[in-house]
Amino acid sequence: MNSVMRRLRARTADESGWVLATAMIILAAMLSLGLATFSWVDGQQKQSLLERQKDSAFNLAEAAMNMTVFSLSTNWPGPGFSTNPWPTCTQASTDSRCPGASTLAGVFPGPDATNATWQVNVYDDGINGQGQSSASWYSDTITPAQPSFDANGNQKLWIRSQATVNGNTRVLVEQVQLLTLTANLPHDVVLAGSLHTTNNGNKVLIDTQGSSLQPAGLEVRCNKSTDPNCLSYRSGQISPDTSMDQYSGGSAMSSATLAAIKDEAKANGTFYATCPANLPTSFSVIWIDSGNCSYGGNQTYNSSSSPGLTIINNGTLSLGGTTTYYGVIYALNAQNATSTTDYVVQTTGNAEVYGGILVDGGGAVEIGSSHVNLTFDDNAFSSIKAFGNVIPIQNSFRQIPHA
Repeated sequence: MNSVMRRLRARTADESGWVLATAMIILAAMLSLGLATFSWVDGQQKQSLLERQKDSAFNLAEAAMNMTVFSLSTNWPGPGFSTNPWPTCTQASTDSRCPGASTLAGVFPGPDATNATWQVNVYDDGINGQGQSSASWYSDTITPAQPSFDANGNQKLWIRSQATVNGNTRVLVEQVQLLTLTANLPHDVVLAGSLHTTNNGNKVLIDTQGSSLQPAGLEVRCNKSTDPNCLSYRSGQISPDTSMDQYSGGSAMSSATLAAIKDEAKANGTFYATCPANLPTSFSVIWIDSGNCSYGGNQTYNSSSSPGLTIINNGTLSLGGTTTYYGVIYALNAQNATSTTDYVVQTTGNAEVYGGILVDGGGAVEIGSSHVNLTFDDNAFSSIKAFGNVIPIQNSFRQIPHA
């Protein structure tokens, strides 16, 4: 028994075994595996952070682009903006056309918003007219050379939006188009407070039918039974005679449509604070904000195939000489003329209008004096377009490489 105990004590005291070494090896292996696992997890977390920042940059660029689309709907930079092109918009911009930095920050909350920067540019699509395909817009080499307004007047633009979050940049481009809507207004040869002609003969001065299948209405707001000057013309001067009094409708055009047409005039460079010395000879819409304007000579404005619209807000318009005007003349009568002799729109001499004349409120129209001075043309009314919304063009959205 004692010999057995001695052998056991001797064995337990023997330090030549492999248990400690084996334990150390296993511990080292487990530590290495743990460090490798930790490194892998840390790498995945960094990769996840990088992907989130890239996604954040993408979302920020897209949000800035969408806000620019909305802004373009009310601030379309047409050819008239050559001296005031669309600005380069950043988070520091104060131009009202740019996305608001505070609004955009609200759209893009979170930890990545603090170190985020963005930039939005608007460019014309004129490269197609220079022999380039639309694919060139995705290279980011030709785009910055284009003007920052709709220089070619085709109502199409490109938006380039770039955002950077913690060094991660995303660049998006998209083509947008401005929609136009047919303006809704009465198709009358004359709509006014009252009507007066200046010729004492019975020759036709107002042709209410022209080339249309049916004659147009000639309507006034006054009451001819109580006012002898309400419809002051001789028999035969209106043919076919469709004159009617006591028109009870309101303004010829809604305030929303007028605002859109005013924006169109500004975009096209045909908005005038007061009477221009000369009207452009070809235009889609002219807006004269104030003044008593008179134009004579032998000038022709527009054509039967491309009529226009002239709006005078506060003031009067007179066409004389041998002037020929194709389109609609619309006076808003902001000065509130009400007298039957307070003429807001006049034709004199041999002036000719092919389209129609509309005057709001009680403002009077005077037609004269030597031959047919006013001929109804329904095409002039159907051709009036108002600015609508701006929409992205399908399949034009791309993410492009950042240089």
